[in-house]
Amino acid sequence: MLKLIIFDYDGLLVNTEDLAFWAEKELLKKFGVELTFEEFFKFLGHSVRETLEYYKKTFSLSPSLDELERLRYEIVYKLLPEKLELRPGAKELLDFLEKKGIKKVIASSGKREYILKGLEILGIRERFSRITTVDEVKRGKPAPDLFLKALEKEGVNPSQALVLEDSLTGVEAASRAGILAIAIPYFKEQFPQYKDCPLVAKSLKEVRDLLEVTQD
Repeated sequence: MLKLIIFDYDGLLVNTEDLAFWAEKELLKKFGVELTFEEFFKFLGHSVRETLEYYKKTFSLSPSLDELERLRYEIVYKLLPEKLELRPGAKELLDFLEKKGIKKVIASSGKREYILKGLEILGIRERFSRITTVDEVKRGKPAPDLFLKALEKEGVNPSQALVLEDSLTGVEAASRAGILAIAIPYFKEQFPQYKDCPLVAKSLKEVRDLLEVTQD
């Protein structure tokens, strides 16, 4: 019996992959670098820190990782009020899960403050019982720690949960935690990479339609 849905945040629940590209493009422009989508795409699904570390090494950036991270989030926070949106089908899925009495939580590699800010802007903070972030565990995705922590908080077994993820690292983390995952790639360019995933959906609306059939 399905008791818990674990949502990723960036790129799954909200349109932050577009927002991240805009922010990182603006960040690197400060150092004379024109970020291409191809370079951005290479680290899609990785943590912000890992991505910035890649940029720092690849483009020989002089600021520290901490400074790059601070500057990036500064740009992101400026963009949030105007640019942040729920992904297509998200509201309908949340409505359906509440109707069915299925718990909803977030497990993300993002910073808690950043996630809370986004949820507040969108007016959906109260729709999730708990938020688990990478600072609460020893290892981020693709390690299973985040999802195992989320299960522990809710007192739910892996067989009673479902993970919704947009990244392959997240799908791997769910698999290593013993939880079934549905992959919802953010960009159409990602779909060929997901051919080996057990379940792939085009949108959260498609996930809702699938659950409507299986949970009745």
